[in-house]
Amino acid sequence: HECFVGSKAKAGYGLNFWLMGIYSKQSNGPIPRGTVAAIGLYKQLLIVIPSRKMVIVRLGSKKTPFNERKFLKVMFGT
Repeated sequence: HECFVGSKAKAGYGLNFWLMGIYSKQSNGPIPRGTVAAIGLYKQLLIVIPSRKMVIVRLGSKKTPFNERKFLKVMFGT
């Protein structure tokens, strides 16, 4: 449970997970409530969207360019 609850120091971050669906910025668009993300080296991503029963995985690479804003726009239709 602690993974999905923000702390006093950082309300948008649980234990190892960014709480995208609760504390999303307008620039990220309509991210579904409850969406969480783990972000790793070379922009590896694990995004979990419980309301859509969906898990998105991106395996990153130092050689592969990646634009997070474009990715969020495609995924969430901003």
